[in-house]
Amino acid sequence: MTKITLTPDEKPGFWADRGWSRTAYVQPLSRIDAPTALESLKVGAVTTVRGIAYAGSQPVTGVQVSTDDGATWLKATLARPRSKNTWTRWTLEWTPTAGAHTLKVRCVAGDTVQSGKDSDSLPEAASG
Repeated sequence: MTKITLTPDEKPGFWADRGWSRTAYVQPLSRIDAPTALESLKVGAVTTVRGIAYAGSQPVTGVQVSTDDGATWLKATLARPRSKNTWTRWTLEWTPTAGAHTLKVRCVAGDTVQSGKDSDSLPEAASG
């Protein structure tokens, strides 16, 4: 640090001056790490769907996985996070049936469920 300026009024910081939010809110987010997007699965064989979830300073209280493009949701099993500021690992044991499946995942943090609407990280936080 080379300089500190004390002012009577709030001044936006370096990133807020460049269009980023002043609140730095983290939207609940999650992702699927396995199976991969183009992986073929064996019908009737148990498959472990797994990934990570994060909600900033809020604890991840649940992860839901859909195997039918969001028509229904299954509760995933959460691993205990290493600290309150780390990703939460999750898994779901699923036995695929014949046909095409579209997997989706969403993070739950308290009463907040991850939005399905895609938005860029600038200015507030990514979602989708």
